[in-house]
Formats: sequence, structure tokens, C-alpha cells
Amino acid sequence: MKSSPQIQEGIITGGQPNPVARLFIGLLSPFFTRIRFDRPKAKELSDLSRQATVIYVMHGHSALDFLYFTYLYRREGLPVPHFANELSPFYYGSLTCYFRYLGDRLRGYLLPPGKNPNGRELIRESTRKGLSSLVFLKRPRSLLRRNRVMTNGLMEELFELQQNSQRPITLIPQIILWHRQPQKVSPSIIDILFGETDLPGRLRKTYLFFRNYRRAFVRLGEPLDLGSVREKVNPPSTAEVASQVKDQLDHYFEREKQVINGPPQEPKSKTIKGILSHSRFRSELTALARQEGKSYQEMEKKASRILNEIAADYSQGYIAFQSWLYTRVWNRIYAGIEVDEKGLKKVGDAARQAPVILVPTHRSHSDYLLISHLFYLRDLVPPHIAAGINLSFWPVGRIFRGSGAFFIRRSFQGDGLYSMVLEHYLHYLLRKGYNQEFFIEGTRSRTGKHLQPKLGLLSTYLKLFAQGASDDLHFVPISISYEKILEEQSHARELEGGEKAKESVWELSKTRNILRRKHGRVYIQFDDPISLKRYQQEACPKPLNRMDPEELRECTLRLANKISYGMNKVTTVTSPALVATALLAHPKRGILYSELIRKVETLMGYLRYRGEVRFSDSLNNLPRAVDETLGFFKQNKDIEEVVREEERILSVKEDKRIVIDYYKNNIIHFFVTTAFLASSVLSFREKEVELNETHRRFFFLKDLLELEFIYRNKISEEEYFQQILNYFLNGGILEKLPGNGGKLRLTEKKPVLELFRMLIFNFIESYYLVLEAAAKLGDKEREEKDFLKQVLERGKRLYDVGDLQRRESLSLPILITAIKCYRNRGIFSSPGIDELKRKKPKSPPLRLTNDRSRRMLIRQIREFLD
Repeated sequence: MKSSPQIQEGIITGGQPNPVARLFIGLLSPFFTRIRFDRPKAKELSDLSRQATVIYVMHGHSALDFLYFTYLYRREGLPVPHFANELSPFYYGSLTCYFRYLGDRLRGYLLPPGKNPNGRELIRESTRKGLSSLVFLKRPRSLLRRNRVMTNGLMEELFELQQNSQRPITLIPQIILWHRQPQKVSPSIIDILFGETDLPGRLRKTYLFFRNYRRAFVRLGEPLDLGSVREKVNPPSTAEVASQVKDQLDHYFEREKQVINGPPQEPKSKTIKGILSHSRFRSELTALARQEGKSYQEMEKKASRILNEIAADYSQGYIAFQSWLYTRVWNRIYAGIEVDEKGLKKVGDAARQAPVILVPTHRSHSDYLLISHLFYLRDLVPPHIAAGINLSFWPVGRIFRGSGAFFIRRSFQGDGLYSMVLEHYLHYLLRKGYNQEFFIEGTRSRTGKHLQPKLGLLSTYLKLFAQGASDDLHFVPISISYEKILEEQSHARELEGGEKAKESVWELSKTRNILRRKHGRVYIQFDDPISLKRYQQEACPKPLNRMDPEELRECTLRLANKISYGMNKVTTVTSPALVATALLAHPKRGILYSELIRKVETLMGYLRYRGEVRFSDSLNNLPRAVDETLGFFKQNKDIEEVVREEERILSVKEDKRIVIDYYKNNIIHFFVTTAFLASSVLSFREKEVELNETHRRFFFLKDLLELEFIYRNKISEEEYFQQILNYFLNGGILEKLPGNGGKLRLTEKKPVLELFRMLIFNFIESYYLVLEAAAKLGDKEREEKDFLKQVLERGKRLYDVGDLQRRESLSLPILITAIKCYRNRGIFSSPGIDELKRKKPKSPPLRLTNDRSRRMLIRQIREFLD
């Protein structure tokens, strides 16, 4: 690139570097090339430089950074700065220029700050010619130099130039990160002598450069137009505009560093001490001690132990080690990770405004580390993660805690002290600005579908927001989809009633078997961040801090459903999930390969009709994707294949149906309302059906299975029904008959209805099975756990004799949800908290309280099964 003429006098310049500068750039270029840089952003900057005069701005003074950017701008064909404040021209200017620089430095020490006019004259001359400059805001702090401000009127000069110029002057904040260490709350002796990590001195900068150049990266901020800033200040005085611009730049640099490295770091012990000494905590603990009749000191010791059990001990070293280890293990387990980069960028943008609360789906123990690993690789600070206390065993617990995990007991209902301590710990994290992550499902989904959201932690976040812990929070729904889950076999064992294996070193050692084969790809998708401040304004009747408990719970529930729906919405449709859905939707034992392809194509067609569905790249070639998936299932001995009369016949092994059902459930939420309508139409067993009665049966199913699936908010029941009906009418699957009666007629495409109907058939069978088995309960009370064993035994007998069609109907989580549904309907008793405390059963007691409703509901459900 041919550069503009060099300014003849002053502290210069990247116009034409002298031989010394070229020598240093040549020596350092092998290191410079390893530094990551956003090329699309460079293209935007290049386009901007044709319309405006570009002024680069950096937070901390550094000759090394200036050398790098001189190299980078020349390489990328970007405007090269021709002025940099307080930068020695030893490597750039002539001998005359260097002596002038020494004179200016001497005058700078003798004259008060701001009286040395040389810098202002030089930037004025450079900017008038339309040349770029680089402005350093601060110098590294040291024992000998406490004043860190370096602009000395430069911003005021730029504003005055903008007032008298038609050509826009645009500031471009830029950061080069040489390390990933958060700033310390209290500087060490090393920080005092050699500069802090965010503004290091020369020796420390040199050390950081040679140690971390492979991991260093550049961030260019959003352009700041001085003209637009001027219009927002009234009256537009030079001093006020300059002050506002410097405040904006300082805020950008501080927030950007926090997004990348996190808030200032303090040890776990100091965190605990800070929470225990907080005035609000002490006040609440005093009241609780008085309520329980105990001394404050006794309660404080208990609170300290609880905090020590909960609190993370975040360390960048653990994050780096975990990421290094995870990369190597991950490459042996999975074929790769596909990341929604656009969605991740939105998360980064949201994190620059307020703390983000990441809410991913929970399918595997890998989820805990996967998001942290991704954030570390994408130069975002990994979140603090709410993890179950069962994962705190050695050595995993220590690694997780060092990586930002804080551990929560599975149940602490009625423990006022634990609830209070946890609330104050979360308040501390929000107040400090830490990003966080929690699993709204509460536990891993063994069935593969999204579980109903748990409101505990979410309601705490809303309460803390109402108390002013943070000006805003951004909840980010995330979907993590696995082509093959690591815990496949353990999930299947638990689904069929097996005991959950307790997490331990011994159980961890068994996982070495997973390293022997690849498990496909993983897909991470992000829905748009949800601003809690905006949600409160748009979806809540009044501010959270003025709501009564019932109103707050309703507002929390709506937000939980919004988050959960967002997680479902961005789920990636993978080839294993699609093929599993088609296999299990076939009503017979085996399916012809050609028929399987037709079913897959039908499902794909519906998904495309829905719109905004995200597919894995493998589905671009559907036949090949199906063949690869069938090979994957055959390798795992999940399906069998035979060839008869030159036709491939595929069948799912009976003992593996519940495994294949896991992958079907990954995407069942896309089809569930369509399945409701298909089941309602076919339940008549006639070619012509009443529209009104179809409507009634549709909503009967929707209400019956409301605890199984997440439905869309902000849509009326009529819209809900009509949208699905339109798909069947537009596709020629149903016809609407003329007349006032409102009738529907089935067409020759009835097999499409059968396909969708079978997607929820096992759920209906499970709900029927619970009611059928409850006939033997009578008025006797039993523990729910014992009743479930009876239901499973009854179900196995019905399956063996052919009265139960789907083995996957014997799924323990679905049976448990069915019992909860019937408790809500008054068919089974619902024990109160006092009763549970008094009896302390292993599982909640169960008693049949309304046999008439049970028998009536059996008849209604039977209509969809016969």
C-alpha cells in the first residue's frame, strides 16, 4: 500500500517507517502473524475510511502495540496512523525529530498538564489533511508516574476540527488482548513495580507478548462519530463533548475487558468474608437467628460452612487447563462442534450491556464444560455455573469449582438459612457482573425432550433484579444437540426403572470406553437474549418489586416458558433424530427402506413448512444422511436389516426402542401440535369428521399432555388450532367440506396423518397405563415409588400379550409426569409439605381419591388408542 506523505515535524508516524522500525517489524512479524484479527471488521473499517477521517483510540500506551498495528494496517490496506501522542519517534522519525521529541518531553515535565501545545498542533495538522492518528488514553501506572491521563486536550482539538469540517471524524476504539487474566481486586507487588495486567509497563508487556502471542487477538469497537455525539449534547460545548467521549471510550474499554476476562478476581475466602460482612446479610441473619432461637455466632458459622460448600473458586488457570484437556478428549469423542456464530455474537453484544444468564438444554454431563470451553475459545469470559452438589466429588469437584461451578443441594425446601445464603451468593455474583449459567430443567433429560422448567433459580434471579442487584439481566436460551449422547445406556437403564448410579471416581473411570469411538457431531444454537428489564416492561403488569407473590410467580412462569420455548425453537434437527422419528412412527415391526425415505421426506417437508427450523448440514443430502444414520444405528446394534426380494427391510430391536426414542424426542416438540390434530381426526375412525368435535379433542390432548411439552406463549387457542389445520388443508391431507356444519374429509394422503399420530402414541399409552393400573389402588395409600414399580410390571405384562403396542411407553419419566398430571386433576392425592415433613417417605404418598374421574378419563383416552 502506498502511504500518504509523512508529516515533517512532530511525534510520528507510520507513514513511511524508517529502517529501524522496518527492522523491528520484520523481526516481530512471525509473531504478529499469529495474532487473531477479525477480517470482516477490517473490511468495514476500510469502507469507513473512504467517507471519514479515522482516529484510532487505545486504552493503554504501548510502543509494541503501535508497532503491531502499523504492521497490521499496512498488511490489510487500512489507513496508517500519522500521529501518536507521547510515542517516541526513535524508531520512526529522523534525528532532528527525535531531538525535538526530547525537548517536548522536557517541556512536558516543566509545564503544567495541558499547557504543552505540541500534541494538539500535530493532531490538528494531521487531521486537516485527512490522515489517521492514534490516541492513547492512559499510560501504565508505576511508582514514579501516578498521573495516567494522556489526552491533554486532544479530544477537545478533534471536536473543534469536527465543528469546522464537512468530513466526518470517527473514533475507532481498538484493543489487543495479550492475556486472559482478570484484573485483581488488590494489586500485587509485581503489579506495582511492572504495571497491572490491563495496563502493563514495558517489561511486563514484552513478557506477555512472547508468552501469549499465539492466544492474543484484536477487537475493533463500533465507530464513534464525533458529529453525532455533538448533536446529543446541549449546548454542545467543547469541554462537555470531550468529557462525554472520553467517558464513553473508558466505559467501552472497561466493559470489553470484562466481557473477555471477567470482573476483577478475588479468592474464594475473600468472597465468603465479603458476603458475611455485608450489612443486609448481617441484618437478615440476625432476624433468622432470633426466629430460630439461636445465637448470631452459631448461625454465622453455619452460614460460613454453607458458603464454603456452595462458592466457586474461579481461576483462569483451571479454565485454560480444562479447555486444553477438553480439546484433546473432545477430538477423540466427537467429530466436531457446530456453533451458531451469529447467535454467539448476539450473546457477546448482550454481555457488553449487562450480565448474561446462559440457560442451555441439559442432556449430558458434557454440558457443564462445553459452554465454558466454547466461550474460552471465542474470547468471552466463561460463566459461573450452577451445578448439582452430586458433582462435587474429588477430583471432578475441584476442577469444576476452579472452572466457575458453584454447587447447590438438590433439595433445601424449608431450610431458611440455606435459601438465604444461596440468594446472597447469587446477589454477589450479579453485583460483581459475573455471567452465569444454570439448567432450567433442573436435571439431565433422560427422555431426550425438554423437561418442564423449574422455577427455583429463575425466581431468585427475578427477586434479585427487583432488589437492584443489577440494572438489567439477559437470559440466553441455548440448545445443545448431540448426534449421539455419551450417557445413552445409563439413560436407557434409568428410563426402564433402573437405579441412577451415584457420581463417583469409580463411575468416572468407566467412561474410558467412550474414547474408543466417535459419537458424531454436537450443535450449539443460541436464541436471542431476553432482556429482563424489557420483559418486565412488556410482559408484566407492574414492576417486579411491587408484585404480590402470586403475581411474581405468574410472571416467572411466563418467562420460564418463554426461555424454554426459545431453547426448543433453536434446536438443530439432526439426521439421527429425524431417522429415529421416522422409524418409531411406523406402526409395524419392520419398514421398507423406500418407505422410510418417504417418511423422512414428509417430516422434512413439514419442518420446512414451519420455517425458521435449523438443520444440520448433513441433511442437505438426505439419502446419504439416512444411510449414514442407519449405519450408525446398526453399528450400535440398535436396528436390524435384512434384504428380501431385493428390498431392504429395517426394524428396531425391541430392547432398543427406548434408546431410539431418545433421539426422536430431541425434535418431537416441532411435531407435537400436528400430532394432536392428526390423532384427533383419526380417533373418529371415519372418513368425514366434525370440525367442532375435532377442535374439542385437539385441546383435550393439549391439556392432558401440558406437563410433557412446552407450548408457545402469546397465541390464542383458535390461532393455535387453525395454524395446524391450515397445513393439512394446504397439503391436501384434509378437505374442508362446504356447508354450515363444518366437516373435514380425509383424502388418499391419510398415511401422513398416521405418521404424525404415531409420534405421540407412546405418551398417550403411558398416561392410559397409569390410570389402568390405578384401579388396584382403591383407597389404600402407597408410596409413589412402589406404585411406579407396579405400573411398570403391569405394563410389561400388557406389552407381552399385545395390549400395549409401544415398548417406549414404559418410560419411567413419562409415567411420573402422568401421575403429577392426575394429582393436579384431583384423581390422586397431593400431599402437603407438613405431611411430607411428618412422614418423611422415600417418595410422596399416593392415594386414589376420585375413581369416577379416573374411569371417565380412561374412556376419553381410549378413543385415541383403539
